[in-house]
Amino acid sequence: QNVLWNRTFGGAWSDGAFAVVQSNDGGIVMAGFSSSYSANHTEDVYLVKTDAQGNQMWSRTIGTDLDDIATDIKQTSDGGYIVTGYKQVSNVNDPFLIKTDSSGNVIWEHNYDYGLNMDDRSHSVCQTSDGGYIFAGQTRIVDQFPNYDMYVVRTDGAGNVVWMRTYRYTDYGNDVAMSVVQLDDGGFFIGGTTQSSIWSSFVMRTNSAGDIIWTKTRPNDYQSECYSVIKTSDGNLVLSGTSVSFETDTDILFEKLDLNGNQL
Repeated sequence: QNVLWNRTFGGAWSDGAFAVVQSNDGGIVMAGFSSSYSANHTEDVYLVKTDAQGNQMWSRTIGTDLDDIATDIKQTSDGGYIVTGYKQVSNVNDPFLIKTDSSGNVIWEHNYDYGLNMDDRSHSVCQTSDGGYIFAGQTRIVDQFPNYDMYVVRTDGAGNVVWMRTYRYTDYGNDVAMSVVQLDDGGFFIGGTTQSSIWSSFVMRTNSAGDIIWTKTRPNDYQSECYSVIKTSDGNLVLSGTSVSFETDTDILFEKLDLNGNQL
């Protein structure tokens, strides 16, 4: 665990990274926000590319006069990047996708809105096997109980909506999707948190059209939150996050599941 190098990036104001990905040339690309390099010191999307030694190769800021924050980035099959997050629109937020080339130059950008003029956000994105994209986050639903529901949108390769879905554990309490990956059968595994009748990690498997195959809360005996999910090389799933019990304070949660959601 010896440190090979460390670097800081940013300016005199607040700057931060929420996601990092290794690029195919061995370098690193970070995505987050910058108020140092925005026109009026609001938060703009901030992308930084380094070589394998952490030396900056380029940086980009993308944004409006209001706050724009990147929450996830992935490298795409053409060597560019897909970036997701949320931007302030009037008094609420809307999710976005930004497609860039390998140098961080914007190819296209799309904003998304569930349609209720409420707060919507995206936390995770991945490229799908057909060259499109899928992002997962949250949308404020105004019904009997005005809470967040999981919000998942699948697009084509140009960012046009193919389908959008919302998911919830019960009719009350917040449900938030924090991470999404595509499975080998073309369906998806989505991980997040429910604060409904229980406060627990909430995971689900869907088919390629977003129809639910199964949902589970993981684990069931104490408070937990899922922040990230990955597909492992053996075809199973790993989720990570936090857990809290009466015996301990907050601990790291790391759990491996099979494709039926059973704990391994």
